[in-house]
Amino acid sequence: MAEPLVPWDVAVDDGGNIYVLDDTQGMLDQYDHQGRLKRRISVVVTHPRGPMHIVSGMLYLSPVLTATITQAPAPAESW
Repeated sequence: MAEPLVPWDVAVDDGGNIYVLDDTQGMLDQYDHQGRLKRRISVVVTHPRGPMHIVSGMLYLSPVLTATITQAPAPAESW
């Protein structure tokens, strides 16, 4: 049985794609605008973690609550 999703943060891009960070499982899920899972990737979870942001098509994961975001792992649309 699959473990339940434990959302820690949610972000939505201009195309309606939904990104859900699961802090418990260390996963980042991407859903399309109809809620269908498109991609799932493993992420390194640091504590405390700051919020996700999408700026100009780039998905940023902030490593701490007070961090200045300096780089992104990949453009959101290139997943």
